[in-house]
Amino acid sequence: HHEPGDILPDVFEIIDPLKPNSNYPFTGLAACGVAFKICHAISIRLGREEEALKYLDFVALASVADSVPLVDENRILVSKGLEMMNTELRPGLKGLLYCTGFRQGVMTTTNIVFGVAPLINAAGRLGDAGRSVELMMQNNEIAAFRIAQELEEENRRRRIFDTQTLEAAIPIAEKQLEDETTRVLVIHHDDWHAGVIGVVASRLVERYNMPAILMTTFAGHAKGSARSISSFDIHSAIKTCSDLMLEFGGHTFAAGLSMEIKDVPELRRRINEYAKVHLTREMLEPEILIDADLKLDELSPKFFKTLAKFAPYGFSNRKPVFYTDKVETVNGIKVYGENNFKCRVKQNNFVIDAVGQNLAHKLHYCTKGNKFKIVYNLEELNTSHGPRLPQINMLDIMPVEEE
Repeated sequence: HHEPGDILPDVFEIIDPLKPNSNYPFTGLAACGVAFKICHAISIRLGREEEALKYLDFVALASVADSVPLVDENRILVSKGLEMMNTELRPGLKGLLYCTGFRQGVMTTTNIVFGVAPLINAAGRLGDAGRSVELMMQNNEIAAFRIAQELEEENRRRRIFDTQTLEAAIPIAEKQLEDETTRVLVIHHDDWHAGVIGVVASRLVERYNMPAILMTTFAGHAKGSARSISSFDIHSAIKTCSDLMLEFGGHTFAAGLSMEIKDVPELRRRINEYAKVHLTREMLEPEILIDADLKLDELSPKFFKTLAKFAPYGFSNRKPVFYTDKVETVNGIKVYGENNFKCRVKQNNFVIDAVGQNLAHKLHYCTKGNKFKIVYNLEELNTSHGPRLPQINMLDIMPVEEE
């Protein structure tokens, strides 16, 4: 799903739905999706279509991890792949599930994004990516479990590097933001680990709601990753500075780049000049788009069953966002982690469990019997025994204005 360059290589054939003059009807396939389509075509030609279909679990895993749009053909591929993962799990994936605490039979795209994919990526970020390939190909469950444990340990180390790099990048970002014309953060540091640059760039985007380009020094050059918000095409922005690039590539929301260290200030200047034209201050304001107003007593088993038909969720097919007014907490509030809390919310005698990730700083809106309004997703938690438990995942809280 990366944009092809202006000059294409002179080869026998380029198989890419994004290449110029391609008539393929869907352009959102991940690289794994393109590889699958080649395998599928060959298998059909050989009269052995089932040979390709047995790899749909890999296609689902890669498509979700690569954040391609979960619409059109990707929606079908991921749905079928998840079905495989929930019925015929490979030894390698069994090891990963054991390490992440997820269970076969109830795997979702959320489990892949926050559990399975980070372990697979950890190998390449801090060491040899070949270990993840070996894990996927492994037929021995015990050997697969051992590799999965190694990747889990690597991922713990990766999170430490993430935290250290983010803590170092924040003061630099804050300094750049003192200039009110800054619309894109461009940060370079000699000593950051190259394997976590993309992750930390995403963290900066989440924190400041603006595009970020983060680079470290690698082989004498500034090398790194760019991440963006939904309203700004970071790849097109970097393309306007292509004369400064040794290498670059990517798509609308993410890119990789390599350049001379001495040119980083010029990149910062030029890309912010570009952003002044294409990125207004209003576009930098964070927003939550609400799909529907709901009353809590509408959250029936039938409603959850209907809602499940919208899955699998992911990029371009986000979980529906709901709004409910005049709720209150009951039975106390439990704060956990750095800025999270759990509670039960009530409206018109209907009570449901709720969590607020990164919202504990707004607790004063929902204590002392105060009524408040919430914006949220809905989810059903898996339990060891019995039915799944419905829960509200609050995205924001606001006080109810006095009438």
